[in-house]
Amino acid sequence: MNVQIHHVLTDITGATGTAILESILAGQRDPAHLASLRDKRVKADVATLTRALTGDYRSEHLFCLQQACAGYRFAREQIVAVEAEVHRLQAALAPAGEPTPPAVHAAKPKRRREGGKNLPGFPVADLLQRICGVDLGTIPGLSAATLQGLWAELGSSLAAFPTAKHFASWLSLCPDNKISGGKKLKVSTRASANRVAGILRIAAQGVGNAHNELGDFHRRMRARLGGAAAITATAHKLARIFYACLRDKKAYEPSRHDLNNPLRRSKALAKLRAKAKNLGFQLVELQPAN
Repeated sequence: MNVQIHHVLTDITGATGTAILESILAGQRDPAHLASLRDKRVKADVATLTRALTGDYRSEHLFCLQQACAGYRFAREQIVAVEAEVHRLQAALAPAGEPTPPAVHAAKPKRRREGGKNLPGFPVADLLQRICGVDLGTIPGLSAATLQGLWAELGSSLAAFPTAKHFASWLSLCPDNKISGGKKLKVSTRASANRVAGILRIAAQGVGNAHNELGDFHRRMRARLGGAAAITATAHKLARIFYACLRDKKAYEPSRHDLNNPLRRSKALAKLRAKAKNLGFQLVELQPAN
């Protein structure tokens, strides 16, 4: 159809894109009228949209568009039906007991974003908290969709893994060093197609720019080891945190990994003093103004 709307709208399935597609399928061809369906949140102005919607609208292309939209609507209906069935099955599961409240000194977790067009139409986080007996959504990087995927693969119990090391080994996220004669020949992790490991790697990649303790860890590992190894190391840490929270039925405590932790602060100061000394400087602490 020679329509360039995909260069103007980031998401063709959003409010503006859906309204324009439905209007085209209803027989509307006037670019100005189609551009007037623009949502106020769209950054492109009406004139830009009008130019992008100017095309030839050939009949064979319109037929393909109609088929594609019908297939998309059918897929969405199937997804909604699957979500309803998943909701019914999860709601029927017995609760694991009263979830353990977070520690008094723990920082208040950020509010989970329950929106998003790809999330199920029911409160996933609340259901998983009832089933697992702990609010796993307080772990940085683990969104409701991520937790749903982990629960689908693992269930609500990790009793099959005696320790977090066994769990990390099953995920192939721990080192698998090749040693011969007491000498390390190769240091790497095992190749694996584990779906849980894949979910955790995606979560680790997403937490890389976060302003929290795991984001700080990811950036330190990235500076030392590179991007790929940093994702693996962060996924390994996420796996151990997830295991500990689910096993002990205790919510994640950010204070244990806080950037202002006294132990971490003392180590950082020691590194700064050593670096200043090597460069011929002396590190002097600022005194508070009177």
